[in-house]
Amino acid sequence: MNIQKNQTCCFSGYRPHKLPEGGDEKSEEIKKLKWNLEKEILIAVKDGYRYFLSGMAQGFDMFAAESVLGLKKLRFCVRLVAVVPCETQADNWRNDWRERYFNILAGCDDVVYIAKRYDGKCMFMRDRFMIDRSGRMITCYDGNGGGTAYMHRYAKRQGLSIRYV
Repeated sequence: MNIQKNQTCCFSGYRPHKLPEGGDEKSEEIKKLKWNLEKEILIAVKDGYRYFLSGMAQGFDMFAAESVLGLKKLRFCVRLVAVVPCETQADNWRNDWRERYFNILAGCDDVVYIAKRYDGKCMFMRDRFMIDRSGRMITCYDGNGGGTAYMHRYAKRQGLSIRYV
């Protein structure tokens, strides 16, 4: 994957259960979040970002990936790269999320697998992979702990421009 940091943006955010309204996509809160996310992606495109990296987790990551794919359909010059922590990431997901996951992967310009199987490190390795190759991060982060907090701290240390949704 030959991309430049100043043209690459990654995403980090919460799983559905940590999002407003439990991530219910019919709720006004989630519709607003998705609209703001798309607005931030468009700002990134205007600022010269062309490559978008998604960690492909349920919730915010997949919402972001779907937004980028929507822009591709509208003929925006953008590329979506899925950075998957392990090949078995979606094995135990509900069918509706699995179907979405594989539909997104099919639309990606590239897929990077960090590990064959889940282990205690593959998620952090995925996060670092994305941040180390990005100049900007678009995040849904409210200051609470977890993987999103880890990515936020690491992105700040690496000097990324951070945009909040």
